[in-house]
Amino acid sequence: MKLIPLYERIAECDHHAKAAFYDYVGNAVSLITLRLPDRTRGELDRRVAAATPYLWDEIRLNEAKWRAGYLFMTATQLGTLLAYVLTHRQADGSVALGPAVAMFQYITMITVVFSGFMARYGIHVRWHTDMQSVEPILSAHAALPADAPPPRLPTGAWRGYGI
Repeated sequence: MKLIPLYERIAECDHHAKAAFYDYVGNAVSLITLRLPDRTRGELDRRVAAATPYLWDEIRLNEAKWRAGYLFMTATQLGTLLAYVLTHRQADGSVALGPAVAMFQYITMITVVFSGFMARYGIHVRWHTDMQSVEPILSAHAALPADAPPPRLPTGAWRGYGI
């Protein structure tokens, strides 16, 4: 599974669960009065649990990404140092340790930068996906007629309400 569609599904589940939470918090008095906490908790649990398979897929995909990245970085370190040792070996079989240690430190700095890039890239992909989830709202707003009057609230006196 690809990362961006996975993030889109996680965002949909997240928005669905948060919408219920904010709705229930806004109607807390009604929920307490009508004695609905168990049903409310069950609904929230169900909505949060809907994201679980996607979160596990995200974990597996990220673990595979980091595993491949670190295997690549380790192979690069090992290959570079091995190439150095094989090409700079002295006649008696010894190798100058100072340049080898300096080379290892430079390679370590490069791998740290590379792993930082991998982490930032993952964060940016997630942000990009979150920003794309706003597109339906922007499209719906753009479809509104420009000369439509704003909606009017009822002006009559409120006498009561019922359930």
